[in-house]
Amino acid sequence: MIVPMKKATLVCLASDREPALEKLREMGIMHLQFELRGDTLEQGDARHMIMDIDKVSAFLGEIKHKHSAKPLDLNDGLQIVQETLKLMDERQSVTRTLGELKHQLEVIEPWGDFSEASLKQLEDRGVYVYPCGIAPSQFLKFKEKSDFVCEVIHQDKKFCLFAAISTTPLDPADIPLETLPKIAGIKPLKEEITTWETRLKEIDDRLHSLALGLKILEQFRSNVSEAVEFLSNRDSMSLHGELAYFTGYIQAKDEEKLKQAAVVSGWALGLRDPDANDNVPTLVELPKFFRMVQPVFDFLGLSTGYKEPDISICFLVFFSIFFGVIFTDAGYGVLFLIAALIAKFTVKNEKMRLPINLFILLSIVTIVWGALCGSWFGMETYGLGWLTPRNHEGHIDSQLKNSRMELVCFILAALHLSTGHILKAMKDLKSKKAIGHLGWVFVLFGNLILATRLIIFPGPYPAIMFVLYIVGFLLILTCFIHWGDSAEVFSFPLESLGSFVDTLSYIRLFAVSVAAFYIADSFNGMGESLLHASPGWLYIPMAVLTVLFGHVMNITLSLLAVLVHGVRLNTLEFSNHAGLKWAGFQFKPFKKLENDYILKGE
Repeated sequence: MIVPMKKATLVCLASDREPALEKLREMGIMHLQFELRGDTLEQGDARHMIMDIDKVSAFLGEIKHKHSAKPLDLNDGLQIVQETLKLMDERQSVTRTLGELKHQLEVIEPWGDFSEASLKQLEDRGVYVYPCGIAPSQFLKFKEKSDFVCEVIHQDKKFCLFAAISTTPLDPADIPLETLPKIAGIKPLKEEITTWETRLKEIDDRLHSLALGLKILEQFRSNVSEAVEFLSNRDSMSLHGELAYFTGYIQAKDEEKLKQAAVVSGWALGLRDPDANDNVPTLVELPKFFRMVQPVFDFLGLSTGYKEPDISICFLVFFSIFFGVIFTDAGYGVLFLIAALIAKFTVKNEKMRLPINLFILLSIVTIVWGALCGSWFGMETYGLGWLTPRNHEGHIDSQLKNSRMELVCFILAALHLSTGHILKAMKDLKSKKAIGHLGWVFVLFGNLILATRLIIFPGPYPAIMFVLYIVGFLLILTCFIHWGDSAEVFSFPLESLGSFVDTLSYIRLFAVSVAAFYIADSFNGMGESLLHASPGWLYIPMAVLTVLFGHVMNITLSLLAVLVHGVRLNTLEFSNHAGLKWAGFQFKPFKKLENDYILKGE
């Protein structure tokens, strides 16, 4: 059920804006609506802090927690953010410096331990030493025509390093001079590298300790986000002289609570029912058992509009049936149920309770439908007599079985699409369009009979089909079509044809389930062939792996089919007939976040 809302307009003194918002946040009953405005300086600082928190959280989240990491000595989110950002910058600088020093060591190490000072001393004594490098094939020729000493320092297949030693200065243009870094020696360079490596290790150890504070950062972010919301609401309030005012929505049942708060706080308050032009948030209240459908809506990002029918229960019922029909394998359902039950008794996260309950329901539906169709891990057995008919030889008649499964899909189409129109009719009870929606129900069942005769069981069209079409179109033409709207009149033939196409589209459930069955059957056959190969014991592991791979792949493809086809039938075909645009947004009252964390250092 979509919870009825009241539109509230609250007026207070401009100087009392913050106390008024604090009171509303404490009550947690009002969804505030403001015109979007630019950020103030306070909002900008708070949003920048959120960006810093996200940056730090992402960086620390990538660091593997060391078992030997020192316990974190901070419980202040702000200090963790500031210290981590500082260490991140320092780590980047240290890493860059280390890279430069190690490159210098790599370049200078083949020359041995010397320094610029030692070369200067030799030069003062009249001995000039020049570091040179040349290809090994050219070194001998260069040495023969040189009038100075060439002393090989290091040589490999690609390069020859040598020192050109002369008693007179040489022109750098005449020799293959190597540019070496100016250092005090290899030993001091290595000591400097060791010092920076020690500092880098200290930084990493500290970052690993800071990574233990991710939970504190999560709470800190929630608090800053709450502050941003508060500032945004405060700064978005409309001002008129000494008064400030804003609008929002509350549940109708909270009307008296808000009135009492207004009397105590000295607010002016206006309450009324939302009109057709109001952008009202949606809150859906479901019986406890049916709440398991909410994770599907959250995953898909769907929300019904306030003035649209609530289809949550219908969505859950038919989504579960579509899931079972797409898999059509009781063996898979048993595996799903075992996994779901294990998760139910081992996973303690409250957020996973509804998804696990939903998966338990889907598993049970899969087991029931798979057993009725006689399908276990891709092996065909006897199930419900009507769904697993036998031929004159006593074997399952696959052709007749497939035909009856196609019929089931068309029946599901008629029931599903008709439910959409019935829900819409219940929403429009005060309008004659409600009768027009019942006319579409007649047409859809006429489509069921027509599709059955055209595709599954060819034969003469029964009189009831024509009766359904005549009655249905008469109701639509007299109660549904607005004859003053030319667009609606001209689109009616397309809608009529579309209703038949929508009915046919449900055969996709049969097509996917049959494809899944034949994939499983093919891999079972490959595994059986390997077992019968000689000597069979050598092929047992390969047979097992082949069958396992086939079923895992089949389950994966079927899950994708559920997302593609099972969801599509609910969000497209059904939604068109139920008049759903999924343009709603959730009711989110302004309130304190759970596990509120007090900012320190502000």
